[in-house]
Amino acid sequence: MKKFSLLASVALMISTVVVSSANPFSDVTASHWAYDATKKLADKGLIQGFPDGEYKGEEKVSRYHLAMVIARILAKYENTVNDNSVFTKADVETLERLAVEFGYELHLIGFKTVKLEEDIVTLKEDVESVKKE
Repeated sequence: MKKFSLLASVALMISTVVVSSANPFSDVTASHWAYDATKKLADKGLIQGFPDGEYKGEEKVSRYHLAMVIARILAKYENTVNDNSVFTKADVETLERLAVEFGYELHLIGFKTVKLEEDIVTLKEDVESVKKE
């Protein structure tokens, strides 16, 4: 559960656009403490519910579930790697730690982390050069 909380925090940190839409999950009401976080993650396509429209947030989360969410975040990162306003240095460092922690699971689901690692180095260099300017 700690890792899911960390992952939710990471996803919220990189959230830059909030898309207004209906409640994405029938079992997460607007008054639920996790509503805002689940809605933001769902709106960004980082999490998906079950076919019955529920999120089932009370169920245990496997490392494979977390690896899928991390893979979606990493894919979003790869698509915005040249946009320094999307990911901060802290975001990149957190993504690095998550990619290492879930490397085995990411490999199992077919995510290629080599390109990500190269892109992270490039982004770090870009962030440092922007800071110097």
